[in-house]
Amino acid sequence: MREAAIPLPQVPTAAPHEPLTALLQRLGAHAGNRALVIDAGHVAGIVTASDLSRLIDVYQLASVPAGTAHRR
Repeated sequence: MREAAIPLPQVPTAAPHEPLTALLQRLGAHAGNRALVIDAGHVAGIVTASDLSRLIDVYQLASVPAGTAHRR
């Protein structure tokens, strides 16, 4: 496990209410594209670049006016 682990000081962290743009700047391949979410000194979760990408997609889809989406 030690060979695969990233040293804790090198792992990006985020607060639960932190702007996503700030977190995106800290995510990088060297940290495996993930960050620990820390709340009151405890790990509350893990967020990945893929999570953020899905969230952006959902917001973009939600902002598309009705009747303008591509039909199949």
